[in-house]
Amino acid sequence: SLLRKMMHKKLYIILCCTAVLFACNSSKKTTIAKKQEVVYTVGGTPTNMDEFSYVFNKNRSIVKDTINSEYINDYLDRSINYKLKLQEALALKMDTNPAYIEELAGYRKTLAKTHLSDNEVTEQLKKEAYERMNWEIKASHILVMCVQNAKPEDSLKAYQKIQGIRKLIVEDGKDFAETAAAQSEDPSASKNSGNLGYFSALQMIYPFENKAYSTAPGEVSKVFRTRFGYHILKVDDKRKSVGNVEVAHIFMNSGEVEDVSVQGKMNAIYEKLQGGASFDALVLKHSEDKSSKNKGGKLGFVNNYSNFPAAFKNMCFSIPKDGDYSAPFKTQYGWHIVKRLSLKPMDSYKEMDYTLANKINRDSRSNLSREAVIARIKKENNFKENKKVKERVMASFDNSYLEGAWVNNVENQEEVLITYDLERFTVEDFVKFMLSVQKKVDNVDLASVLNVGYKTFVDVTTLEYEERNLDKTNVDFQNVYREYRDAILVFNISGEKVWNRASEDTAGLREYFNKHRGDYSWEERIDAVYFNASSKEIMDSALLMSKKGIANDSILRIINRENVLNIVIKEGKYEKGDDVFVDKVYMRPGYQELKNHYMDLGSIEKDQYVVILVNKRLGPMPKELNETRGPVITKYQKQLEDEWIKELKAKFPVVMNETVFNTFKNKILVEEKLNK
Repeated sequence: SLLRKMMHKKLYIILCCTAVLFACNSSKKTTIAKKQEVVYTVGGTPTNMDEFSYVFNKNRSIVKDTINSEYINDYLDRSINYKLKLQEALALKMDTNPAYIEELAGYRKTLAKTHLSDNEVTEQLKKEAYERMNWEIKASHILVMCVQNAKPEDSLKAYQKIQGIRKLIVEDGKDFAETAAAQSEDPSASKNSGNLGYFSALQMIYPFENKAYSTAPGEVSKVFRTRFGYHILKVDDKRKSVGNVEVAHIFMNSGEVEDVSVQGKMNAIYEKLQGGASFDALVLKHSEDKSSKNKGGKLGFVNNYSNFPAAFKNMCFSIPKDGDYSAPFKTQYGWHIVKRLSLKPMDSYKEMDYTLANKINRDSRSNLSREAVIARIKKENNFKENKKVKERVMASFDNSYLEGAWVNNVENQEEVLITYDLERFTVEDFVKFMLSVQKKVDNVDLASVLNVGYKTFVDVTTLEYEERNLDKTNVDFQNVYREYRDAILVFNISGEKVWNRASEDTAGLREYFNKHRGDYSWEERIDAVYFNASSKEIMDSALLMSKKGIANDSILRIINRENVLNIVIKEGKYEKGDDVFVDKVYMRPGYQELKNHYMDLGSIEKDQYVVILVNKRLGPMPKELNETRGPVITKYQKQLEDEWIKELKAKFPVVMNETVFNTFKNKILVEEKLNK
């Protein structure tokens, strides 16, 4: 169900946040704690103090309320109930479900990745990126393509070509743009003359970014290498970062297929803005972005790193001053008109910390952190390499490997090639790896391919070795992994016993609702139709038709035939607070007696003439189940869970160690008192 998917997503996010906290403290090996005192047992299975206090302290940091004796007792109850559900899931062998095993394996891999990075190196990379983000570089480049493992003669040829191009520009005075258009092997150069426009940190591959930020404006760089080939670049300009621009927008969804009528509506709205119409009023009347419509279309601040389409960000940055707005433009989401509200400097390093970490983890520069981790693992686990065996194995490969046709004829494959404290890997392991990545490649050097292959084998083996043994070497990993492992089981069985049952057991839900019908009632409501026209004349035409009994959808179709913005009509039953215009009905003395009454609110804003047709007042009345299904399901779930917990306590007896728990509680209460 949708509810279950949403809860599953929430569970994943919570545990991922835990994983991030774990990652911040897990760059070095930690020792598994010794046996702890038992707080309680459920069906004979103990929960010891290290686990109990770990979860408590993790949640403690985000608790806003005062932690007192009642809070700690409540935590104990929740902990016991959680373990009761876990025991039931294990008794039902839900941990043997293939889908669960697959999901857990995927999470373990994800969690391990947070450990397999070097926090010191990552911190240095974040600071470097942040400093660079204060500046934007406008640069042009020329590329001569060359594959990474090219044959020496091909690499030399490409290098000499780019050096020759650089000489033409630097020494002979040739124009960079003209030379780029004529000689660069970047496919886009013929159209843009190598001009990349403005960019900042984390928007180009790392070697390119390094060279751009180390080259002075007006200068041409030395030749440098990336995975694409050899480059030179010219820095045309360097300016302070645009910062953060606060914007609002009017939005209409055009769907997957081009919708000419939507574009026409947006053009009509734009014309009204140019004629002096209120932006906020047009947002309220026409915008289809539900999340911003009631906030004047406000989206907050946009910067180069926001998760908006590039076309949207570029348009935001191009608006010259506060209060100005763009012409209608289209992104993959639909049509927009954007208004600039304010401009502020770039966020602080602290505010950008999380964003920086995520972007660096997805960027090639994260390899620096990865290399540092591999070096640490090798050192901590006494990595050793048998160089003689390595030389013999490497000599077994020939050029047929580059054709994807190499046949394994290596002798003595049982010989050990590399070793760590807990495991060793043989020639056979390396050969299997090389066969798994073998493919036909052109114009590359065999020695380079083999060296890259061997390094990749050692790196992958080292990281996999560490990942396999994290349970033995890292207590933080053990805690977070156990938490997720158990949480998924508890989530699955709760869905089966409570959440799904509450949604699907229609008879039980109906019975519960009938017993508690008095808890679900409507407040006073107005049954009304809302008319919002762009002029009094248009409103008069609409009301004339309405009073003749013409249906509202027909009125819309007739009046909006020439201009889709002429009128908006909405029907509904409104409690106080549901709609700002209908709320004005409640302010009128004697509104309770109104029936089929047209209440003229007049001109609210320019191009907004509002009339409310009050069909009738609806007094407080009981809700039907279909009108309050969500809240009823929530309460029914609570009843089902309470009954289930009672059954589980009978099935899995709970035995408390009061002494251990009270010692823990007193310690926490003393800490809280001292921290005040």
